[in-house]
Amino acid sequence: MSAVQLEQACPSELNPLISTLARVHRARGDEMLRPTGISAGQEQVIRHLAARSPIPQNEITRLLGVEPATAARTLARMEKSGVLHRTRSTQDRRVVMLELTEQGKAICDPVADVCHALEAETRRGISEDDLAIFTRVAQQMTRNLERR
Repeated sequence: MSAVQLEQACPSELNPLISTLARVHRARGDEMLRPTGISAGQEQVIRHLAARSPIPQNEITRLLGVEPATAARTLARMEKSGVLHRTRSTQDRRVVMLELTEQGKAICDPVADVCHALEAETRRGISEDDLAIFTRVAQQMTRNLERR
């Protein structure tokens, strides 16, 4: 397929726009989270564990909407950095339970501050009406792609 044929087959700016938004949002999140010692994506684990802890690892995997191997790698990095620890359930030794450490609890407020600041920065210059439309469209696109 030639470049012209490829351009004709994929004329939309939508796919690159979505990729770019996701990439720059994650990069900015990483930059803002750096002082807390975690990276973008890990703040969701912190948020869930701060709300309810201990929690089974398979529940975090489900809440994050990722593959078990992806969750396991993320959680291993977070455990190594000292923000959470994993233990076996006392009721079912097959179940791995996750809990924030004191270090993890100490970064909850700074992580929440970063999340609020990132959202404010992302929303800057966008009206509430436009944001509502964007939200509905993004949710529908997500549903469209999840229906595969």
